Amino acid sequence: MSRIGKKEGSSKYDPSGKYLLTIGRKGQGPGEFQNLSVARFDKNGQIYVTDIASRRISFFDKEGRYLSQVSMPEAFEDLYINTKGYYVSKRTAILRNGAGLGTKSSYSLFNDKFEPVAEFYTQASSTKPPAGRDATSMAKFTAGVLNGIAFQPRPKHIVASDDSIFFGYPDSYAIDVYSPEGWKIRTIKREYESIRITDKDKEYFASSIARPFLTRGGIRRSEEEINEILKYVEYPVNKPAYHSFALMDNGWLAVAVDFVFGEYSLLDLFDKGGRYIGQFKASFPTDYWFFFKNGRAYAIATDDEGYKFVKRYSFKIEEY
Repeated sequence: MSRIGKKEGSSKYDPSGKYLLTIGRKGQGPGEFQNLSVARFDKNGQIYVTDIASRRISFFDKEGRYLSQVSMPEAFEDLYINTKGYYVSKRTAILRNGAGLGTKSSYSLFNDKFEPVAEFYTQASSTKPPAGRDATSMAKFTAGVLNGIAFQPRPKHIVASDDSIFFGYPDSYAIDVYSPEGWKIRTIKREYESIRITDKDKEYFASSIARPFLTRGGIRRSEEEINEILKYVEYPVNKPAYHSFALMDNGWLAVAVDFVFGEYSLLDLFDKGGRYIGQFKASFPTDYWFFFKNGRAYAIATDDEGYKFVKRYSFKIEEY
């Protein structure tokens, strides 16, 4: 297993999980980071790291030596670079108006100048100022922000080794597959039964997502203030149709349809042609992020102190 640094750098490990080196460090200079989004390999085997705070992509060789950087015109998150040097990413722009702040997020294929080539989905949101400055108004306002996170559908995209693009918005069970040029090839669908949100799910959200959110960046809130905010959080009745997906080494698509903290993840499997194969339970968590490589699963786990780290899992697919 390997621990995630506190946004100060990206670490490299050998296949057995042994720590090798740390790439970059906290700062604003070349090869330094402020807020890491993702680290991946490009077609040349170079490591590229996206920093959404400084709005740049930094490139390193396999030994961790800084090579170059590319400036981004806006905040690009969960960015992939395909073999043509094009980007698949979520671009977020801040919108300001008299009623408050808003954002517009575009999930698209961009050329090497960050100009959109194909758009998969656009999402807009706005935040109105609190009704008042008293404690109750502020608590309700903050709870409203959490309402937009709590078990809400979140767009998801990945790029396969052949540059095909998988995009899904889980308000329904559908995942679109696009060509490297951005043309829709097919849609993977499945009939499903909605999964209800339980008290245990709400407890998990409050402890693992809401509390870290409320104390991020060193914000100091008392236990009483946190509990007051959590009291106003409103949960939907059902979970989204799925919450994430990843490609396996054999090209199968694994769709995470449920996650119960401390118990299991439930995944649907589809073959390369998008045909449903079956469902299996897994011991690794799928709530944050997961992927497969060389017959193993990698996911974000949390220790007893709330520290998050990357953990590698063995798995065996059996009929469920």
